[in-house]
Amino acid sequence: MEKLFAVLGMLTNSGKDTIFKIAAGDEGGTRTTLFYGLKGSIIAVLALAILLIQGKPLLHLTTLPWAVPIGILTLATYTLALRSLVGGDASTSITIFRLNFVVSTAAAALLLGEAITLRKLGGLTLSLSAIIIFFVGSRGDARVASTRRLRTKSILFALLACFCASALNTTNKFALNAGVSILHLIMYRYVVVCAISAAWLAASRQSFVPSRRLGLTSASCAVLMLASLLCTLNALSIGEVSVVIPITSLSFLFTAVLSFLFLKERLSAVKIVGIALAAASIVIIG
Repeated sequence: MEKLFAVLGMLTNSGKDTIFKIAAGDEGGTRTTLFYGLKGSIIAVLALAILLIQGKPLLHLTTLPWAVPIGILTLATYTLALRSLVGGDASTSITIFRLNFVVSTAAAALLLGEAITLRKLGGLTLSLSAIIIFFVGSRGDARVASTRRLRTKSILFALLACFCASALNTTNKFALNAGVSILHLIMYRYVVVCAISAAWLAASRQSFVPSRRLGLTSASCAVLMLASLLCTLNALSIGEVSVVIPITSLSFLFTAVLSFLFLKERLSAVKIVGIALAAASIVIIG
């Protein structure tokens, strides 16, 4: 059952990641904080509505202490991921970001006692090879409308987001092991995200009013993100981090195809090799 939830999480992730690229490019990437804060507020409201419909209390004391650390990690992870998309192409940035399962698997072994088998080690080796190949492929891609400095910065942001995501994955598992409520965890974490985003926007004197396009992308991304979170957290609640996260990370394969079809990004031979290696690594691990 955990693999079914993980696959569903993977599919919703791919659509969300494509929308991320669209939002990151809006207004030169200056509205990423507003986009993520607005998206977070919609998710929090949707989670609240589901809890009310189910007749569940809004206060869950076991979940509450996890809200701040998970909310901060969530904001850091996806803000960095968005920034990586401003100067780079989605197929490269999202692939590097989604390979956070390399670090997540290591953290699961060290902190959660999950077994690292030869099969998993082989998959991790292929994953690292894929990252190197995508780095080389992105440097030589003349179709990316950005300077070499921006592309390098994009890859750096993607790598930082990758490490933050691995910390988030591990913390999620710790929280689930402690008996948190999944819907309460989603609602609380995004209340924290909204509070920090609003404080940042106020401190930098940015407008809180989104354009119509930004509002639509935020809403559609929120729905996909909520579906992805419900599937992934349910999978993590009954499965291992080193199995669930690699499967959900497969979403970058679909993101690369969607970027090619809808964002007119080039799928070079080097990138195809990188995708093949990353896909093989996930199949081996998962």
